[in-house]
Amino acid sequence: MFRFFKLILFLMGLVLVSPLVAATGEEMVPELPNTIKTVAVWDFDSASMPGMAEAASMDYLAKAIPEMIVAKLVNGSDLKIVERVQLQETLAEQKLGSGDMTDPKARIQLGRVSGARFMVFGSYMILGPMVQVSVRVVNSETSLMTFVDTKEGPSDTLPTLLNDLATSVTASFIRGDLSTTSFGWNQDLALWKRQEQGLQLLDQRKYKEAATIFDTILKDKPDFLPAQRQAVMARVGSSYQQGMDLMQSGKGKEAVEIFKKILKDNPQFQPARNRLKEALQMKRQSM
Repeated sequence: MFRFFKLILFLMGLVLVSPLVAATGEEMVPELPNTIKTVAVWDFDSASMPGMAEAASMDYLAKAIPEMIVAKLVNGSDLKIVERVQLQETLAEQKLGSGDMTDPKARIQLGRVSGARFMVFGSYMILGPMVQVSVRVVNSETSLMTFVDTKEGPSDTLPTLLNDLATSVTASFIRGDLSTTSFGWNQDLALWKRQEQGLQLLDQRKYKEAATIFDTILKDKPDFLPAQRQAVMARVGSSYQQGMDLMQSGKGKEAVEIFKKILKDNPQFQPARNRLKEALQMKRQSM
């Protein structure tokens, strides 16, 4: 509970802090346009009965389903994804663990801090030969649901169910016919299991090891867009950690350049934006 209130206080602090003024002639932190529609997709919760062998074999779905949804969302021209690397670094920034994010309200607060205007939550349930997957989209500014959907059927139709679910979520953001567009989709669940292994490493902030997993996937499937995207983000995470190490060593000037590079390629990466402000201040003090 204490950590949850810390998160709320941090959010209030972001609102109260004045932006850097260009008239001073000092280096500025580039502002992120508020017209960008940003989306954060959280890991899905398992609603299966504990101890079921079928459910245990499907644990990878908790991370794989969100990744499948993101695989389609990233192709929306007006959408930006708050990547899991950004969410993990924001958690670390607040000294919070994944266990603190079991409360949906806490997730919404964290999403706001991360710059997400919309949140995608969901759950899945394995019951014998049947599977059910539910999803909901929440507006982080109003905390109101803007979309809900449920897909269910035999477990041997799981790839089709998940494809349909990802398509319906994407359609709630993007107008147009998505039925004939693959968006880098792959029906091979074994491939998604390998992707989930890399995602686990990302969540542990082991970015170099995660990049190795994604690179290995791409050797076999060079057109697998989710692995391409996460390989890039793993390296962004490594760069961010390098910038943090430089700041701890008092090298604000060098850290500034790293955070600037991250924001140039990933303007929605809020942790780098926060650290750049600190690095700029450190750089000024050393001059």
